[in-house]
Amino acid sequence: MHFGSSYVYTKTDHGSDSEEEVVVRDDDDAVLSRSDDDSDDDGESCVLDIFDTAGQEEYSTMREQYVRTGDGFIVVFSVTDDTSFHEAESIFQWLKRFRTEEDLCVVLCGNKTDLADERKVSREQGQQLADSLGVPYFETSAKTGENVTRLYQGLMKTIPRTGVEYKVVMLGTGGVGKSSVTLRFTQNIFMDDYDPTIEDSYRKMIQVTGQPKGDKKSKKRLQKKARAKSQPKKTKGRRQITGISNASMDLQASAPPPPRASPGGGGGVFSSIRRALSGLGSRARDQQQHRAQNARSWSDSESEEEVCGERHSGSQQKTHVAKQRKTDGNVVLLSLGQLGDDPNLITGDPMKCQQCEAVLSSTSTLTPQDDGKKTWKCEFCGKENRDLDIEDEEIPQGDCFDFMLEPAPEPEAEGAAETDGKDEKKTTAGYTIYCIDISSSMGQVCQVPEMQAAWRVDRTRGQSSVDNVSRLQCIKEAVQRQIEQLHTDQPEKPVMVAVFGSDVWVKGGGDYVGPPTSSRDGYFSSLSRVTYDALITKGKELAQKYRLTPLAESYVNLDEAVGALQTSGATALGPALSICAGFISEVPSSEIVLCTDGMPNVGIGNLQNQPLDTAFYRTIGEYAKANKTVINVLAVEGEPVGLPHVQVAAEVTGGTVNVLNPLEIVRQLRLIMQNAMVATTVTVTFFLHPDFVFDEPGYPDNTSRLSKELGNVMKEDDLTFRFKPKDASKPTVEEVPFQVQVHYTRRDGMKCLRIMSKSNKATADRKNMEEGINVSVLGAAAVKQTAVLAQAGKAKEANYHLKAVKRLAKRGAKTSDQREELSAFKDECADLDEEITDNLSDWGKASQAQQEARSKMLFAKSKGGHRRFQNAASKADLVQERQMSKASTENYYANKF
Repeated sequence: MHFGSSYVYTKTDHGSDSEEEVVVRDDDDAVLSRSDDDSDDDGESCVLDIFDTAGQEEYSTMREQYVRTGDGFIVVFSVTDDTSFHEAESIFQWLKRFRTEEDLCVVLCGNKTDLADERKVSREQGQQLADSLGVPYFETSAKTGENVTRLYQGLMKTIPRTGVEYKVVMLGTGGVGKSSVTLRFTQNIFMDDYDPTIEDSYRKMIQVTGQPKGDKKSKKRLQKKARAKSQPKKTKGRRQITGISNASMDLQASAPPPPRASPGGGGGVFSSIRRALSGLGSRARDQQQHRAQNARSWSDSESEEEVCGERHSGSQQKTHVAKQRKTDGNVVLLSLGQLGDDPNLITGDPMKCQQCEAVLSSTSTLTPQDDGKKTWKCEFCGKENRDLDIEDEEIPQGDCFDFMLEPAPEPEAEGAAETDGKDEKKTTAGYTIYCIDISSSMGQVCQVPEMQAAWRVDRTRGQSSVDNVSRLQCIKEAVQRQIEQLHTDQPEKPVMVAVFGSDVWVKGGGDYVGPPTSSRDGYFSSLSRVTYDALITKGKELAQKYRLTPLAESYVNLDEAVGALQTSGATALGPALSICAGFISEVPSSEIVLCTDGMPNVGIGNLQNQPLDTAFYRTIGEYAKANKTVINVLAVEGEPVGLPHVQVAAEVTGGTVNVLNPLEIVRQLRLIMQNAMVATTVTVTFFLHPDFVFDEPGYPDNTSRLSKELGNVMKEDDLTFRFKPKDASKPTVEEVPFQVQVHYTRRDGMKCLRIMSKSNKATADRKNMEEGINVSVLGAAAVKQTAVLAQAGKAKEANYHLKAVKRLAKRGAKTSDQREELSAFKDECADLDEEITDNLSDWGKASQAQQEARSKMLFAKSKGGHRRFQNAASKADLVQERQMSKASTENYYANKF
């Protein structure tokens, strides 16, 4: 349980001290940003946003953004690997393709100097290469920490000082120790088996003297230019893109499938459609900016965006100064991923309040009765629970403990009779089903991003190049790589591959119980009029005769089956999803990974014919959730796929939704596997002190108890609550108790009740509250609540809330940890802030393409992700979990783009 401040704020502010001046746009009352400047620059403090790239230089939109806009680069090679040394030069030449010489600050790093006996690259060779490139050279040992801090300080002395915050990018080929260097610098730890598939950003605040002077306005111009290069050309207005549609391609089912893409394939029209669609994120992002005319004069240190707000259409935009209520730190955040940890079991049954059902805990106080028994006056409702036969030492201690409500079911003995497959499946580990779209549109090619294509050319010294790949090729490679890793790390994992065009076909992962009754077993056709119940039944019937086997047995056949996939037909997405959900309905903790590029247009869930079957996706989501199944949606960018409707299935089950460049699906599938399910049937009940009530959108305004049914919970999920004083005229309490009760089922089937109890100091002094803020908690909660408000159509409330929290965070962030988290918060909310502010006046009038892009972003933001907001030191526990076996690491590095 984490709080937005070390103090609970007990006042409901009124008067001038409770308000602050804000800049408001005249035409729609949008509050504009004045909280992102570096006005407190002391000339030496530097907050580094260090982007640790994954072990392979495969495509990543995040890497592309950082390379285009980064302030400095560290190119790492291993002194024990001369190949990585030669590739370091290639990386430098690659960088020069995308950054001008005046804007390219690089240092060369030779890592692993502690392995002196294995050294293949001498210090002299490293220095010679650095001299030829015109960059500084450092040798480091991430294991011992030698020269690691000097490395980053040396980079910063090459970057002109333009403020406090700087983006640093770690680059280098696989196995050179980029992550080890980053972790040694940011957390002072060494990890040799860090998962090379992870890319992440770490904030670290350091003091640097001797930076050359720079021009902040010039930096903004360069970054704007770099961002423009990294973004596709944008269309004006919200006109609909016309051309070849997914429907027209899918409905040509009778035509032969298109040929498989070759390296020199075309794809120009589809590339154009993709670029145009992705450019509809705002109604006028390319229009000229104008500094607002205002009665107040603003200092030159404030950027145009900070005075006038984010890009907004129209001619001269007028603003005025207004007053807005300050917000506070009354936020609680629960990291639900901890439900996957071993429970801290307490014997006996929980002792509950007879009125509100709060559980006796360390925040409770017992008073003796005359008869030797005890009375507990409940701290959450005031009820006197008398005649308790309990001693003080019997009160459960600690902030977090569990009661076991039901033990895990006993697994069946090995070799037990297979009289009932249903019972056997209930004790089997969860299944994974890859449900892959092979409709005709999946054969279309997409252009390899310029940066990725250039990397292949530079890495191979011009011997190899790829300009285009098909969507299905990308999906196939991603699934094959993921199955390969699962086969190495989890050989007992059962995995199935099902595909859909106009029909649905199970391609592999198991064996039939007895001989197949037909050569078309596992093949489902004529689906246009099949009902939902019939499709679920088909899936259940298939499960009775087609038993999935562990990857140790099925891997080779699965790999071959995926590799042989070809395109055909339309998009029977709804029937495929239904059959898969029915198939795994008796296997808890399973998941479906749905990979598609097109609008569902065959059978149940059809979104292209009237009336639209939008209710289906909530229905299938509720069905999957009831069966403890998670649905993840991976949509290939390029054309509308009805995402606002389809994503409901994932949202209900706790899954993820992503619309991606096809080349990024390899990475996204890995992220899905890393964000594993930790618990099912999760219900959270939150108890507040009676002097406080919840301040949550969609919930009653005057309640001190709140329950949320979550169902499936994933490793990275978190939950936030805002609260406020019920009556600020009451005397201030010294401490405020909180309690959270979580009913959940562990993956082994054990049912538990987790109790989290904690007290927090109270204050009526705003200064105390603001100085004690936890920026990561405030930021995570603000982004989540802003997204929820925007999803509900309350864009103006979302705009006000996010800007108020940003100003609070700016005022309160004074320590190094707070300023690191402030930097992360600003980055994490930038796209959300821009989308809302740009489109506030016509929020409900978005085009279909913009709705899909917006739905993707709002869904991701509403899911939370507290770790992305944390400072480097706070990520230490998370980092320790990021390990990969040597066999999986070798497999990963063996695959080259």
